[in-house]
Amino acid sequence: MADMNITSLAAGNISDPQSPAVIAKALFDARQQRRLSDDPQQELVIVKDTLRCSMGDIIPGFVQGLGHDPFWVMMYGQGQVDFFRDECRGGSAVVHVDCTGSVIKQVPRQKRPYYYALVMSKHSMPVCEFMTTCHRQAWIMSLIDMFLAHVASVNAGMHCCMLCKYVIR
Repeated sequence: MADMNITSLAAGNISDPQSPAVIAKALFDARQQRRLSDDPQQELVIVKDTLRCSMGDIIPGFVQGLGHDPFWVMMYGQGQVDFFRDECRGGSAVVHVDCTGSVIKQVPRQKRPYYYALVMSKHSMPVCEFMTTCHRQAWIMSLIDMFLAHVASVNAGMHCCMLCKYVIR
């Protein structure tokens, strides 16, 4: 209050804009109060269990898989799987694998986590999303295969697509 305008103080206004550091601290505190757990991985387990009870008949929830070493979390809902299946049934569907870093904090004693999304080219709609600290081709393909297995489960057990190539740029 020492830095406030004397006229504002005299009028009873004590709510002049705060410094960016004060606002950042207030936002951080507000986010911390809404956290389900202090441990981010435990928070994912809570979200997974909660959403499993409320979404999807065949593929329940949104968080479909979670691991700790390497860290990974697989996310998609039944609606995304149904959309992907329907697009594949309609002809040749093109899926892009997009990847970016700096989405979540560094996981202790692991490589940098990246966020990956399988995005339908025609509609720019993500049908599967995952984060992982392992970026080997075989690992990424195993996560994609997990998604394709769920697609088969809503398609009478039949795979309705074929992954042709994996491009690293």
